[in-house]
Amino acid sequence: MDYSTFRKIPIILRPRIHSGKHLFRSLAPAQAFYGLGEHEKAIECYDYALIFYPEDPQIHHLKGHSLELLKKPEEALNSFEKALSKDPETPNCIITEASI
Repeated sequence: MDYSTFRKIPIILRPRIHSGKHLFRSLAPAQAFYGLGEHEKAIECYDYALIFYPEDPQIHHLKGHSLELLKKPEEALNSFEKALSKDPETPNCIITEASI
């Protein structure tokens, strides 16, 4: 996410990524955009969170869902595969990947 996009996010929704305990708060903007159907913006937030948490399967999985809803199956599949590589026992990724 570039700085100009970050500045457009209301302060209360801006990611606060400083340590692992703030992961939930860092995903709040992405989840808000996802819920509003703003999947491009959600993906920007997931990409930002992945800078700090590249090994987190949940972020890859959620990003995959947004990509899937944007009708980008190859990119979605790539995100689901990354999530599975981080945690092979993630049942949601296995089910979602099979449906693509």
